[in-house]
Amino acid sequence: MKKSSILALAVAPLVLGASMAVQAQSVSTDPVGFVKASIPAEGAATVGVSLVNPAVAAGIVASNTADSITLEGEVGSLENGSYYVEVTGESDSGDALVGERFEVTSTSGNTISLDAGSALNTIALGADELVGYSVRVRPHVTIGQVFPVDELSTGDQLLLINPDASFTTYTLSANPFNPAIVQWTTTGGVDVSNNIIAPGEGFVFRNSSSSAVELTTVIGEVRMNNFRQSLVEGLNSFAAGHPVDASPNSRMMTADNGFEVNDQILILNPDLSFTTYTLSANPFDPSIVQWTSTGGVDVSSEELFDPSEVVFIRKQNPDSLYEAPRTF
Repeated sequence: MKKSSILALAVAPLVLGASMAVQAQSVSTDPVGFVKASIPAEGAATVGVSLVNPAVAAGIVASNTADSITLEGEVGSLENGSYYVEVTGESDSGDALVGERFEVTSTSGNTISLDAGSALNTIALGADELVGYSVRVRPHVTIGQVFPVDELSTGDQLLLINPDASFTTYTLSANPFNPAIVQWTTTGGVDVSNNIIAPGEGFVFRNSSSSAVELTTVIGEVRMNNFRQSLVEGLNSFAAGHPVDASPNSRMMTADNGFEVNDQILILNPDLSFTTYTLSANPFDPSIVQWTSTGGVDVSSEELFDPSEVVFIRKQNPDSLYEAPRTF
């Protein structure tokens, strides 16, 4: 499988800057890097985001409720934008909640207020479940950040797949009242440039230009903890949580980690067809479950996944929480 990404990582973590609010402790940022994606002229390719924006706050949880987290130190206030908090380090009781994420509404003092009803939360929080865990608050990646309008062409499109296999389409358009303003819009003309790209989410990018496009999808930090994603019934966008080439086995896409027999992986080809792999029981030994091609060939250890791309997962049943391990 031809890879379209180029990955560069800093060997050593950066020293934490003053822009991140932390409690009094020795803290450094995660390693940083970039991932590039290539989209052919007048063609299409999937684009996913496997890096994260630098954290703006970090600390250890002193207490929590269903809709708030209190840290042992100050958090500070957030600038305008969309943020989430991710559990990045274990507590004295273990690591069962590392990788969970919660949508942030605001911060004040040492308290992070959460949107307990957000569909982007990976779990619902019980009282004081997070005590002792380390967390980081990060800005969400946005459409305008990953697909900068000054590097692309009007008429380019982003297609977001829905669970029923329909697509929501955004188009790069000139403002009809001021053509100098170019923005990503819905069919109704609403500007979506600041819409978030949720962790695990991605797009099919349709290039309207006669020239190939190379996107630096994110220059950011490498997630240093396991990655969690809720998978719904039907089709799911499935971007990488870590910037490495991976196989179904290395991403732990197993029967005991949210996947079931007959679930499918769909990979977009340059001609806009899909290659499909199915989680199947071995016909000679049903206790062996493996990802297979149409001809029954086991592909469980093949590097099907590129960190700049998105694949689609067809789930038979809803509400599966998937956890991808950090493999580096």
